[in-house]
Amino acid sequence: MWRLDIDANAATKPVRAMLKYSILLTRPVRVMCVALLVMGCVAFISGCGFQLRGSVELPQNLQQMALAGIPQTGVLAVDIRNALERAGGNLVDSASAADSIIVITRDSVEQTVLSVNSSGQASEYELHYQLGYRLEANDGRVLVPAQTISLFRQYEYNPATVLAKSDQQAELTQQMRRSAVNQMLQQLAASARQVPAMSNSPDPTHAPAP
Repeated sequence: MWRLDIDANAATKPVRAMLKYSILLTRPVRVMCVALLVMGCVAFISGCGFQLRGSVELPQNLQQMALAGIPQTGVLAVDIRNALERAGGNLVDSASAADSIIVITRDSVEQTVLSVNSSGQASEYELHYQLGYRLEANDGRVLVPAQTISLFRQYEYNPATVLAKSDQQAELTQQMRRSAVNQMLQQLAASARQVPAMSNSPDPTHAPAP
């Protein structure tokens, strides 16, 4: 199956074109036409092997993965588990049952002041989120060397709404963390496809002599 990244807007362009003429139709007919067009576009995309931008499809040798370096019940672990399941994979509890192990080396967010108001109070902040990881086999071999994903978000701050600042910071951090997890899985999937032999099979250079 061949793959091609396309924009969802481009995939639904025929639907939008048809909607321009929908005023000539009764409402039930318009609803039915839109539903049929959307279903047709989805079927075409799936049948041709297209993949919408931002989605992840894990290869066979990365569908059973374990996690190390962070608490298994933390928010990052939950996000990784959910992202793996959406990509057709599974996060297993035992490393021995996994195809490979994601080792998290960094999970941090830093905040810096970008600007201040006339009273000298911060009025704009920037958040910097970093997710560091590497991929290992069960025997400790490094399959994908250490990588770091960095994301930035900016937001304005009103000193009169302290709670709003806290909520906004938490929401942006969650968005960056989930985006970084998705990018990590995309990078791992790309690495696995570039090196088809990447698996947890023993390295032949370390195999015992017959």
